[in-house]
Amino acid sequence: MDLYRIKCTSCDWSAIRTFDGKQYDYIPDGFDKLVLDEKVVQLSGLFASCTLAEHGYTWEKAESENRLVYVSSVICLTCGELSELEINHKELKLAAQNPEKLKSWFKSKSCTHCGSSTFNKPFKAMDKTLPCPKCKTLSVKCNRETTVD
Repeated sequence: MDLYRIKCTSCDWSAIRTFDGKQYDYIPDGFDKLVLDEKVVQLSGLFASCTLAEHGYTWEKAESENRLVYVSSVICLTCGELSELEINHKELKLAAQNPEKLKSWFKSKSCTHCGSSTFNKPFKAMDKTLPCPKCKTLSVKCNRETTVD
C-alpha cells in the first residue's frame, strides 16, 4: 500500500485522516476494511488475513456476508478536500471486469464538502497543484512518502 502526504506549501494545512479515534497525516491510496456489527476494522497488507481470522472470518466468508469494503482515498480537484469513497467487494469485483463501469461508479460520487465529482487518486495527483481548503490558494502538493505491505 502506498502512503501519501498531502500538504499546502502556503499555509499549515495538511490532509488528515481519522481512523479508530486516531489522526494520521499519511493518506493510503486505498485499503480494505471489515465491517462488523459493533465496529469497523481496517485490514492492512500482510496482516489482513490474520486480522480477519481474529474476528472469525476468512476473505471468502467476509465477502459472502457483505462485510468487506474497499475504501479509495481521493482528492477533490475543485476544493482540495480529502474524501474516502467506499465500494462493497462484490460490486468492486463486478466493476473490475468492466473498467468503464468502474469509471462511471467513481464519476457518480460527489465530494462531501463541495459537491463536485472531479476527483483524483493520490498517485494521479502527484503532478498537480491543487486548491487548499484552508487558504484557498493553488498550493497543495501530494507526495508519495512510503510503500508498505
